[in-house]
Amino acid sequence: FSSGAENGINILFGSEQYYVFTLKYHVNNPSISQGISQIALPPDTSFQKIVYTSIDPKPDKIESDTDGNWIATYTIEAQKELTVTATGVATIYLKPTVQVSVVKPDSVYLQEKLYWETSNPEVQRLAKELKTPRAIYDYLVRTYSYDYSRLAMADQRRRGAAATLQSKTDALCQEFTDSFIAIARAAGIPARELNGFAYTENPRLRPLSLVGDLLHAWPEYYDAQKKLWIPIDPTWGNTTGGVDFFSKLDFNHLVFAIHGVSSEKPYPAGVYKIQGKEGRDVEVKLSSIGQEVARLLSVSAPTMLRPNTVTVRNLTGSSWYDIPIFLRSQPVLRFTNKTPSTVTLLPFEQREVEVSAYSTNWISKQKGSVTITIGDESVQYETTTGSIDIGLAVGIGFGLSVVAAGCVLVFGSRFKRAVRR
Repeated sequence: FSSGAENGINILFGSEQYYVFTLKYHVNNPSISQGISQIALPPDTSFQKIVYTSIDPKPDKIESDTDGNWIATYTIEAQKELTVTATGVATIYLKPTVQVSVVKPDSVYLQEKLYWETSNPEVQRLAKELKTPRAIYDYLVRTYSYDYSRLAMADQRRRGAAATLQSKTDALCQEFTDSFIAIARAAGIPARELNGFAYTENPRLRPLSLVGDLLHAWPEYYDAQKKLWIPIDPTWGNTTGGVDFFSKLDFNHLVFAIHGVSSEKPYPAGVYKIQGKEGRDVEVKLSSIGQEVARLLSVSAPTMLRPNTVTVRNLTGSSWYDIPIFLRSQPVLRFTNKTPSTVTLLPFEQREVEVSAYSTNWISKQKGSVTITIGDESVQYETTTGSIDIGLAVGIGFGLSVVAAGCVLVFGSRFKRAVRR
C-alpha cells in the first residue's frame, strides 16, 4: 500500500453465489380452539432468488405482505405443536437481477417505530447534518464500536437508535441498523431493516451471533432515481476496518425477513422456538451449483360456485413473475377490464383469476367456448351467453361442504437466546 494501509480490501469474483439451506420453524397453539399460525419464509428480493425444494408440511396458503415478505399460513389443532421444515437453494446476485415488484415507499417508510426514534433530538440533529445515505453510513462506521463482549452475555436485548447514540462503544449489528434507519427516516430517506443469515469465515472481521442461530441484521434505503431498495452493511464496514459495504454489498447476505412497516415483524427463521427445542434451526451452506426450475402451472376451469373464475396453481418451489394471460372465445365475447393481463405466483401458490365477459349479441342466447391461456397452460370450457350480462355459465356438478370453526391467531414464540446479530 502506498496509502490507506489501515483499511481492508474486499475482492468479489463472479456475479452470483449459491447456497443450500434447511430452516426449521417451531410453532404451537396453546389455546383450546383450532388456531392459525403464520411464519415468514425467505423471499425473493431484487438481489436474491429462492427456489424451495420442499416445504413440509405444505402451508394452507402463501401470500406476500407490503414489504415483500412471503407469509405461510398453517392451521394448528388445539394444544398442538407443529414443526415446519423448509429446504431450498438461494442465489445471491451482486446486481439487481430478480424481477420482483419493487415496493415503492410511501410515508410509512418515514414513520417513527419502536427502536427507530425519528423524533429524538439527537436523531433529528444528525439527520439535518448528514442528509444522505452515504453520510449516515460513514458516520456510523466512523463513530460506533462493535462490542464483542456482548455476544457472550445472556441478555442481548435490542436497544434502539436513541439509546445507542448515547453509548456508541457497545453496539451490535442491530444497533448499527436501527441507528441508520432512524436517522435516514428523520432525513426524509425511506429506510428499512433486512434480517437473516450472513456467511462469514472470520467472525472477528464479520461478526455474527455466537449464541443460538447465526443471524444478522443490516439496513437498506430506497434510491428514488434507481427506483430500487439498496442494501448496505455499516456493521461490517466498521468491523473490517473500512471495507466498503455501501457502494456494493457482497454474496454473503441472505434475507430471511424484511422489516419496514413494522420494526419487529415478521420474525425471521431461527427465531421460531419452543421451550425444550433449543437446537439449531438454521443451516446454510455454500453450493457450487444453483437450482434450475422449469415453470410448471396448472389451470382449472370455473365451477358453478365461481362461474367467472379460473384457478391457477404454481406447482414449483420458485416464484414466477408477470405470467401473461390470453383469452379467446368462440363466438366472440368481449372481456371486461376485470381480467388481468398478467399474474404473479409465489412458490406452491394457488390463485383465483377473474374472467368476466359479455356478449355482443343482445338478443339471443348462444353456446360457445372460452379458452384461457396462462403461461404455457390452457383450459377450454363451454359457455352459454345471455342477452344482457352473461358471466360464464359452466355445467359442472359438484358437492361442497363448509366447516366453520373459531380460530385464534398463533405466532411462534420468540426464544430469548435466538437473537439477531
